[in-house]
Amino acid sequence: MSPEMQPHDDTTLISSSRQYIASMLDKLPESLKDAGRETVVQVVCDELRRIPVPLLGSILAKAVEKQFGGEKATDDSVYELGEMLQSMQESDDAFQRQLESINIFLPEVMEAITQQEQRMEERDTPDLRVLSAKPDLKYPVNDNELRIILSNTGGSSVMVDEIFLEVKDWEPDTNIDFSMPAAPMQMLFLKAELSVEKSEYTLFSLNDTQPRIFGERGDGAELIVIQLSSINNAKYSLQLRIPYQDLSTGNKGIIYYPDTGENLIELSFPYSPGWNQDITPESILEGTKIFSQMELKFRKIYSILKDVYRSDEKNIETANEKLFAAGLTTGIGTFPDIGSMLLVFGPIFLELAPSDRSIEAEKLIQDIRAMLPEKSQSF
Repeated sequence: MSPEMQPHDDTTLISSSRQYIASMLDKLPESLKDAGRETVVQVVCDELRRIPVPLLGSILAKAVEKQFGGEKATDDSVYELGEMLQSMQESDDAFQRQLESINIFLPEVMEAITQQEQRMEERDTPDLRVLSAKPDLKYPVNDNELRIILSNTGGSSVMVDEIFLEVKDWEPDTNIDFSMPAAPMQMLFLKAELSVEKSEYTLFSLNDTQPRIFGERGDGAELIVIQLSSINNAKYSLQLRIPYQDLSTGNKGIIYYPDTGENLIELSFPYSPGWNQDITPESILEGTKIFSQMELKFRKIYSILKDVYRSDEKNIETANEKLFAAGLTTGIGTFPDIGSMLLVFGPIFLELAPSDRSIEAEKLIQDIRAMLPEKSQSF
């Protein structure tokens, strides 16, 4: 099953990959049925690296190894891997869905392939590059993510010992997210918790990740997902610094993403206590402004609720719509639960209140709570 280079439009990429996986499954040796589960996963990964599409085989093999290999290689996980590979053969859509299930997105790979082909040169010196970078703004439901494809498009393998995330600038974010969660989920790849008091984060060290080797001509390209949270309500301007060493000559170099002089990556973390407690009253920036925004929101709630007659369902429905329009949601598009929101935001509001406003703030919360139905905290 020796790979051959193929054209790289989306249709051809998917078709050639599906054909290779079908051929791979047909030709896997019968002896693997009696092999250890770790061995099975390793053999599959070795074959996936030979997919005749630049970058995709390497990225897919690493994703499979991470999700199914090593200690995770159980009977159930190997069966799940087999089901995933079988499904990839069914249709182009199924192929893409299965890629996305292990966090590989075809448009990112296509962009990286295009950039790699443009840079590919027959030379001996390395050319380590960030070929694709996509900010994925998930906060506060999940951490904000920065997804990059890192590849060496030149000759000679390089080793990357560390990836540095540098905060070049920050400013307070005085917006407040008043939504409430249903059940947030997270996936961990490379993770860092930002603070305005720290300007550099060693991502490999923070996540106990070993140095990575990137082979020549795109061999060993890797999709890296950087998940970021913050203990401050701030908007950060970020840059990646990636030192490397040429394994053949020992020469060292550094790449930056974005390149020096280009616009930095900007990620914002508004105050969202309904979703997480990363930002505490002690770490809030511009606490006076945050209090003022909360007060405006609570007075808006009060003005809506005071006109509601509990016995009149039409008025209750109208109030719900007004509350929803005011930005009070559970985060999944349902009507707001004011009682739950008060349990989260009320104590914070009182803690942030200036000493000469504390009695007034407490009365406002009590007045809102008094308007809620006795048995049901939501309308």
